[in-house]
Amino acid sequence: WSRRGGAPDETYPLAPVPAALFAGAACTVVGLGIVVSEADNALRSVLPPPDWVTEAFEPLYDPQNMWGALLTLVIAAPLTEEPIFRGLILRGFLARYPTRKAVLVSALLFGAVHLNPWQFVGGTAFGVLAGWWLVRTGSLVPGLFGHALNNGLPSLAQAFGLEIRGYTGALSGPVQFQPLWFDAVGAVLLGTGLWLTRRALPDTFPPPRINPTNSTAPSSS
Repeated sequence: WSRRGGAPDETYPLAPVPAALFAGAACTVVGLGIVVSEADNALRSVLPPPDWVTEAFEPLYDPQNMWGALLTLVIAAPLTEEPIFRGLILRGFLARYPTRKAVLVSALLFGAVHLNPWQFVGGTAFGVLAGWWLVRTGSLVPGLFGHALNNGLPSLAQAFGLEIRGYTGALSGPVQFQPLWFDAVGAVLLGTGLWLTRRALPDTFPPPRINPTNSTAPSSS
């Protein structure tokens, strides 16, 4: 962090955020999860994943391995990936590039690091969302919360006994699309969540502290 001009608490900020933000973030994450799930169904219908891919991921969504999945997806993944991608990488980009470019490129890197096309779209979409939270709050807290919730949605669906075509169930087998009403619910939740988030973060909310290493680089776009 010394090379990019920031102390640890600036590179990995955990500043408190408005409590109202969590309601908007939760609504956004659930809505985004539904929309991305349908996008994944469309991708798998034209580009079916090989058996080794589904076999690698099915244990993570096995009800018999719920606690192991929660530890891996809900705790370990956010605590490692958010400091790297929204802390070190994104804040480094923000110190050198326009805001939109920095958020988009860091999100694309986040999608690409999953190393398969079936997670690229969802990873990139969440990367943009978490990057926006970081830019607007200057804190990793919303990203950690949203990342944990996003990864825990399949386990929550199992816990509540939800069975929705194309959203729950095994990863292997024929591709099924979600009901139209469920897609509509996802779109409404996503839009409502973004609106609630904007209301929770007035324009006067402090932006992240950034120490640019290149004084000629634009700070926003």
